[in-house]
Amino acid sequence: MTIEDILSSFVGITMLFVMRLVYVSFTGSDIEEQIASDSPRTSQENDADALGARYDDDGRVYYNDELKIIKEIADSVGYPWADFGGRFHFGCPDESNCYCGSNCLLGEIRWTNTSQTFDIWITENAFQDKNILKFTIFHEMAHLWQANSRPENDSYEDFSRWDFGEVDPVEATADCLASAWGGEGYIYYDCPLEAQRYIHQLYLESLR
Repeated sequence: MTIEDILSSFVGITMLFVMRLVYVSFTGSDIEEQIASDSPRTSQENDADALGARYDDDGRVYYNDELKIIKEIADSVGYPWADFGGRFHFGCPDESNCYCGSNCLLGEIRWTNTSQTFDIWITENAFQDKNILKFTIFHEMAHLWQANSRPENDSYEDFSRWDFGEVDPVEATADCLASAWGGEGYIYYDCPLEAQRYIHQLYLESLR
């Protein structure tokens, strides 16, 4: 190999090296994004993404419009919650009450005398999982139905065939209706399918 050939090869290698540096300098951010997108994600992260989640610089999750998501899930049942005085809120009814420890506050319903409405609060704790969020909304809506149809006056005795144990019948039947509406899991009571069908029949009859 002549000196000319060696110099020619050196120039070619140098040019490739320079081109590679230029390419990386312009596409480095894209490469980082690709690596991040290829990283394994947890089920909670996937659930959050499915709900329209975004992430801040510290990795904390937030949502563009939590109340919109809540109302869309509520509307999926077909129960006219607004006609029965329901009013949804995102957040906590009392800041001191919004905690997530051994007993994590997911949702709450309150009667407001001044406005004659039932204020239904869904907290950010419920947004940790799409199934938890859906069931929480359905459970609180079931309480709204209970308050309007008063099934406890004549039907709770009919539930005696199912053992609620130490669970309040009001909470147990709310879980049953939430399950009948398509919620997965439970908050207070793992409702048998037969009980779900029974409470759902009462619900349908109350709308006639």
